Amino acid sequence: MANYKTPGVYIQEISTLPASIAGVETAIPAFIGYTERATENGDDTKLLFKAARISSLLEYREIFGGPNDENISVVIADTLGSNNVLADRMITATLATPSSYKMYYQVQMFYNNGGGPCYIMSV
Repeated sequence: MANYKTPGVYIQEISTLPASIAGVETAIPAFIGYTERATENGDDTKLLFKAARISSLLEYREIFGGPNDENISVVIADTLGSNNVLADRMITATLATPSSYKMYYQVQMFYNNGGGPCYIMSV
């Protein structure tokens, strides 16, 4: 910065070089796990055990599929005793087919929390 208190030649330094530190991404998120499929251009084995870059959950669903359909059955049985008083109550809830493709839920949470491009490896 120039000093204007004394007469003479004033020098003002202007940086012509770019900033020495550039902001770049330093983390590469990767997910490794079981998926419903690993299809690229109709070939089911092309992406198996290979990392694929995706940038959205929709792209994940197109290439790797989604979770299993999880069927939940709930049974409620009430039995009335004498004087119309509830004597016995039975509530049963069962998860018929738990999904074995849990990576879908992890990727879903990643994108729900503002995730960006990542790599998926289907095993």
